[in-house]
Amino acid sequence: MTGITWLHLSDWHEGAEEHNPELAQFDRLKVVLPKLIEDIQNRHQISPDLSQVDFIVFSGDVTFSGEEKQYDNAYEKFFKPILEATNLTEDKLFIVPGNHDLNRNIVNDPDYSLVLKQPFGDADGFKNNEDVNKALMDKDKERFKNLLKPFLNFKEFVNKHLQKNDPSYDPSYDPSYAYFRKLEVNSQKVALLGINSALMAGRENLQKKVDDYGKLIVGEPQIEELIAITKGEKFDIKIAVLHHPFEWLAEFDRNRSGVKLRDNCNFILCGHQHSPDFVQTNGIKGNYVMIPAGASYEQIGRAHV
Repeated sequence: MTGITWLHLSDWHEGAEEHNPELAQFDRLKVVLPKLIEDIQNRHQISPDLSQVDFIVFSGDVTFSGEEKQYDNAYEKFFKPILEATNLTEDKLFIVPGNHDLNRNIVNDPDYSLVLKQPFGDADGFKNNEDVNKALMDKDKERFKNLLKPFLNFKEFVNKHLQKNDPSYDPSYDPSYAYFRKLEVNSQKVALLGINSALMAGRENLQKKVDDYGKLIVGEPQIEELIAITKGEKFDIKIAVLHHPFEWLAEFDRNRSGVKLRDNCNFILCGHQHSPDFVQTNGIKGNYVMIPAGASYEQIGRAHV
């Protein structure tokens, strides 16, 4: 079998300098990015197997606060040079949203917060799988639309920049929820399953603080929608991509959604914690490889909160 090679990146946080003046003293475009591009261009020196990159996966946090201008800047300053360095077109770049990709102006709006709490319970979020299923299984209801509202800039960014050469492009498709892409690489079919793990990220709890750890949800309906798509044909490799590692999900959701992903995917790629790793699991929890990516740019402080 001919090999498949992908580049996995995460956590660029475009626009972080606007929120932390100290970061402006360190020009990442003159220091960090050139070194990253240099490594990509010289990847064959690391291993001849890396000479051909087949596609790129970015596992969330394109921006710092989900603003439209941050997405446009990220494309021009970050993604475009990487695509050029790998000789790839935009349809070979697959991106999922992270907790910093929510439009914080919407999330922090008191009227939106009130609307969100009414269908989703109290400020601590979902309480069980039944709550999640009710919220996610009817896409025509306002509560589902409200849940995706903070990701509108992300959706427009993907549709504007990353679908240009994709023959299956559908402008009505929403890349911020159950995002799917099929690729054929070296006569092998690859399924990319994009999952939004930041649906409930950035909400203030009853103490008016943001504490996402162990409280986020993916939802069985989102996973089942993607699994149903892949069952229509035979795939050689299935790769799930989400921003948060499983431990950031609420336990009830982790026990359902996490298990379904592990049972149905060969690889699971994530970001968020800014620490790269490679974990291979074979056993009753599934046969898969978990690959967290390091941060493309890690600003001062705990950016993953």
